[in-house]
Amino acid sequence: MADVRPATLDDLEDILDIATLFNDKYVGEPLNPDKARTSLRHFIEEGVVLCATNGAIVGMSYEDPFRDQTILLEIGWYAEGQGKTGLALLRQFIRRGRELGVDKITLSTLAESDPRVGELLMRMGFTLCERSYTLTL
Repeated sequence: MADVRPATLDDLEDILDIATLFNDKYVGEPLNPDKARTSLRHFIEEGVVLCATNGAIVGMSYEDPFRDQTILLEIGWYAEGQGKTGLALLRQFIRRGRELGVDKITLSTLAESDPRVGELLMRMGFTLCERSYTLTL
């Protein structure tokens, strides 16, 4: 099983490398490394960032502006290569959410993600609640 642990600032550059791999493989728009570095520093210090040798999951908790609930929002989640690192990261993210006492965890998958990912998430108790669309201007 993957060795998942809370990230420290010493992990920042490795997590930036993982974010760059994800960006280059799936996003196709330039990643601003300075902005990403600043954001990752903030999430490591104030949010929830877990890492493994070949992956990471990044999130932040916030108070729902309309309801009495706290949400842990996944901002980025990626594991390179085969294996169960991605699942191990997600399980630890859920565990951290419980430790924080959040009411919900929200995450997203890519439109081109294997449908089995969604099926796995639903077996874990997640429900599909909305779809996201992007308009580039």
